[in-house]
Amino acid sequence: MYMAIDGEADLFLSYRALGLVIARHQIGRAKVDAEIFDQGNALNAFGVYSQLSRSDSKPVAVGAGGVIVANESVMFWKSRYFVRTSTTGSELLSPEKLVRFAGHVAAGLEGSSRLPTWTKALPPLPSGRSPQYVALNVLGYGFLSNAMLGEYGSGDNTCTLALVRGESEHATTTMWLRLTETYDQGKNDAALVGLGSDTFAGTAFGGEPVRAVRSGRYLVITVGSCPDTPGLITATVDRLAEAQKSL
Repeated sequence: MYMAIDGEADLFLSYRALGLVIARHQIGRAKVDAEIFDQGNALNAFGVYSQLSRSDSKPVAVGAGGVIVANESVMFWKSRYFVRTSTTGSELLSPEKLVRFAGHVAAGLEGSSRLPTWTKALPPLPSGRSPQYVALNVLGYGFLSNAMLGEYGSGDNTCTLALVRGESEHATTTMWLRLTETYDQGKNDAALVGLGSDTFAGTAFGGEPVRAVRSGRYLVITVGSCPDTPGLITATVDRLAEAQKSL
């Protein structure tokens, strides 16, 4: 993988990549490559896709979700796979044919693309924004892992919300203690009382406000200044509770 995609392998490996297959095609005078990454499960495949798909890319109906980038590459995820197709050569494949090509690749990939129920607990994101799944180093902290992230608000009133799921309640408690130790000036947040067993309000190193609540195996953390951060956290906890009922 390091030889095939120099400089990118670490990203795929951080999402537990199991292997990579590269298929090279010649369609007329255009060269078309398909890189198929086996990420082990749908959540990791979606995570890679969420990291690499750009906000200015055009969505396309390929796989469980896809985008076309600069009319020269289609990226999508389906089941346990992340796929990137690209066209090169003296003549490029047209965007329509490239999307069709990617669709043929997607049709050959089997398995469920269903994501864990808890990942759908983020409140609806503003138009044009998409959730991200981050496997490691959530919000830049090595002790936080396995989280869905969303960006809310606009302009100077923007915050990032992270919904973190621990492997167990003990693991979540350990992450919580590390978080509160990082901000030793933090205190209980009266605005979040009743949402979970612990609440927290502090200030990030860059001066941004940090708020958090621990609820069972989950942490809900915001960094930044949204217009109604307590309401955003409350909505996440409520949606999480509803999601758990369906399990």
